[in-house]
Amino acid sequence: MNNKNILFFDAINAININNGVVKLILGNQPSNQMLESQGKAINPEPSQVVAMPLNSFMYALAVFIKEPKNKEMIEKVQEAAGLNKTQQ
Repeated sequence: MNNKNILFFDAINAININNGVVKLILGNQPSNQMLESQGKAINPEPSQVVAMPLNSFMYALAVFIKEPKNKEMIEKVQEAAGLNKTQQ
């Protein structure tokens, strides 16, 4: 693989699924020091879209979730998002 093909993104801004195609809208943090100094939240700005078949996305997700070294990180993210709370 050529290094020119490697791109870095700070976040997935959105995931859209339509007609069996998953679109990942990827974003980067703006480097605006003025906003940071004012204590304002800076959201990643959408910059690229990756599209793939739904089955490929689900396979990648399943592989990632099953990897034992990812278990703790997944649990922390779920906790932060409030996904581990039981409904009463």
